[in-house]
Amino acid sequence: MKRSMDFCKRALIVLTAVLIALLPAGVFAVSSANAYERQMWDIAGLLSEDQAEELDAIAYAAAEQYQCGIYMVILDDYSEYSSTSAYDAATAIYDSLDIGYGGDRDGVMLLLSLNDRDYALIAHGAVGNAAFTDYGKEQLERKFLDDFGDDDYYQGFRDYIRESEKYLQAEAAGTPVDVSPEEERGGGFLNSIMKLFAGLVTSAMATLGLSKSMKSVRTAVNADHYKVNGSFDLTAQQDRYLRRSVSTRIISEGGKNGNRPGGGGTSIGSGGFSGHSGKF
Repeated sequence: MKRSMDFCKRALIVLTAVLIALLPAGVFAVSSANAYERQMWDIAGLLSEDQAEELDAIAYAAAEQYQCGIYMVILDDYSEYSSTSAYDAATAIYDSLDIGYGGDRDGVMLLLSLNDRDYALIAHGAVGNAAFTDYGKEQLERKFLDDFGDDDYYQGFRDYIRESEKYLQAEAAGTPVDVSPEEERGGGFLNSIMKLFAGLVTSAMATLGLSKSMKSVRTAVNADHYKVNGSFDLTAQQDRYLRRSVSTRIISEGGKNGNRPGGGGTSIGSGGFSGHSGKF
């Protein structure tokens, strides 16, 4: 009896080895994927299982290539994770999951909260903050918010992944999606010129109209003609400045090569995160 059981065990081992040898190479790629870093958490159960798995696999392939996570989190209500904002909930979840590639935990995360239609888009790490600049995040949002607005969540997340991959590719090439200093200066200079020109035209028209209406009026050298005796006594003089100029500084974060070509940059807050939250 014992010999019979040993024989069956050996036969099972041999059979298993034969079956593994006959399996196509692609199967190993799929099975080994179980060990990869997860990119999608659909806590609310918004997507079908097939959709969630597909999005997770697509995001993982891009994240592995550029060593920067492309994460997605779907919740019923972000307030279960933060009482302040969807942005704070996203950063708390990112830290709680301890996700991100490398020592800097590079990644970008899109969080969706369904109850009040809130979203948050955040980035973390040297590569994450360099690839997803303030301007870049604004442009990225345009790619998925219209889909979310139409309740086409699957397509919205696909657009998010596809565009995020483009942003990472651009950063790897040394040209992250950003506003260049030339564009910023050019736009400001052009606006200043236009405002100056409009002011000059308005002033010229006002002066021309005033000169026409005052042709018959004699020029007065002081205001005594309009003053009532004892009604005006100047005791103090004050200069009031009606305008002030406020400047802000945007913190730029170096990319994985330690430098960036310049531009608008990324505003990085506490914990090394950048981003914001809004409605969809």
